[in-house]
This record gives sequence, C-alpha cells and structure tokens, in this order.
Amino acid sequence: MKLDPINRALVATLFVLAALLLVRLGQQALTPSPGFELGVEPDAVVSFSITEQDGFLRVARAGDGWRVVDPPEAAAPADAAAVARLLEGWRHFETSYMAVSEATPRGLHSIGIEPNEVVKLRLEGANEAKLLSVEIGGELPSGERYVRRESDRAVYVGRVEAGDLLFTGAGRWVDRAALPAVASQVLRFGILNQHGEQTFERRDGRWVRTSTGQPVQQRALTHLLLSALELGRARRLLTGDAAAAGEAGRTPRISLWWEMDGSSRQVAHLCGDAPGGDLVYLDRETPSLFVVRAEELVRFDIGPEALDVSPSP
Repeated sequence: MKLDPINRALVATLFVLAALLLVRLGQQALTPSPGFELGVEPDAVVSFSITEQDGFLRVARAGDGWRVVDPPEAAAPADAAAVARLLEGWRHFETSYMAVSEATPRGLHSIGIEPNEVVKLRLEGANEAKLLSVEIGGELPSGERYVRRESDRAVYVGRVEAGDLLFTGAGRWVDRAALPAVASQVLRFGILNQHGEQTFERRDGRWVRTSTGQPVQQRALTHLLLSALELGRARRLLTGDAAAAGEAGRTPRISLWWEMDGSSRQVAHLCGDAPGGDLVYLDRETPSLFVVRAEELVRFDIGPEALDVSPSP
C-alpha cells in the first residue's frame, strides 16, 4: 500500500518521536537517582552510639580521651585511634545514588537488605544533641553500602569509611592497655575444645574450677582470658567474603565464653581455616564473621592439666 505525502510525513514523525523517547529512557536509566551529602566535624562530637540487632555500644569523651560507657560492665578507656578513624569518615559523606524511595520491608528485601545486618550510628554533640543518625546496611560488590538517614524514607548507596568499626563488641573499642581492668570484672570463663569443656569462676578473688572448686594457675588463666577479650579486636569480613567462608566459617572448633556480674554471656567460636593458611574464622554468633591468627587455635587448645596447680614438693 502506498502512502500519500501527508501520511508518509506522519509516519516519519512517529519514528523520530519513538527514537527520541528511547534515547530519553536510556538517559534516565544511566542517570542515577539523586543522593545526599552530610558532614560532621569530629571535634563537635561529644558521644556516639552504635546499635545492632543484638547489641548496643556507647562511647563518650572523658577528659582528653574517650571512654566506653555502655554496656556498663565493659566501661573502660576507649581506643582513641579507632574513635578518630570512625569520626573522620563522617567529616564529609556523600552517597552515589538512591536505591529505593521507600524503606519498607518489601522495598528493602527487593535490594537484598537483611534487617539483621542493619547498624544504626548516632553522633551527638553537647547535651546529647543529635548531629547525625543513620542506618547502614550490608556491602555491595562495589564496596559501597546502603545508607538511610533517620528522617528519610529513602535508602541510598555510598562508600562508608571505617565500616569495620561498625559493630558493638566492646572488646574492639576498649584500649588495649585497659583490657586487664576489663578482665578483672569477669566472674566466669569457659573453654570447649577437643579435650572437653572446662569452666572456671572467681571465688574470694581467685580462679577455681567450677566443678571441683580447686584453684588453677592464676596467671595462666588470666592470660587466656585476656587473649579471649583481645579477640574482640578482630577484623570483620565484608559481607561477600563472609558468605564465601561457607559452612567452615560457622563450624566451631573451639568455643569460648565469659560472663560479668549481671551481664549476658559473651561467646566466641574459633572456626575453620581462612584463605592464606595463617588465619581462622571467628564467629561471635552474629551475622558477621571475623578473622584472627591461626595461633589462637593453639593457644586455646589446652587440656585440664595445663592449668592445674602443681602439688607442693
């Protein structure tokens, strides 16, 4: 069928409009949704808190330094270098694009955000005035993370510096020099390894076996406890790396636990070998995995006789 000149012109116009529409749609697909910027001067921060599904941590200025103030049983001077690194990451923060416009459970699930992986960070100034409050989700393959402001329903994507510090294990935040003071507050301690389970408790200021009440080597037991607390400073794996650890990353080979007066039990599981041969996975019964030196498997692989008090000659 032949078209008259007017119809041919109309058809040509339609093709041009369709082509322009396709180009416009392609430009929209390539143009990221708007993000946001924010910034907090580290010197303005007086305290900050981190909240996970199963934990809460609060750190506040104390004189010229910082101090872990919550949970109370872990109160001790904080690692000033770790605090500085965390705060510096929020001096200037910006996102790359918007992931979802409404942070509903369905919307979050559609982009792979698991609720138990979300961490809330709050920075406060004088008189506990809010300087920043954000929720931070898991990592993307690009290394960026999901971020949502407290007052915003949308979820964005941006690069979060010092993301390895965003967990509530007090051991990571306590200054190494203060770990002995924290250890002195531990009342019960247990080890489960290939030799069986050994449990200890303080009685009249001395460590004894829970089952028999017999004293053990005080210095050796204290060193083990300090080593267990030191595991709190382990490096957390990115979400993708933690998933790649597989079943070995969640299968305990040695389990440790300790309790302070009036506090819940803290647990750490030394698991399978990590790539490289000199590391093992550490599971703290959270969605995250950590890595520590394989020598920890040797340190805690002890039988009862290793801690027995030698009889007097």
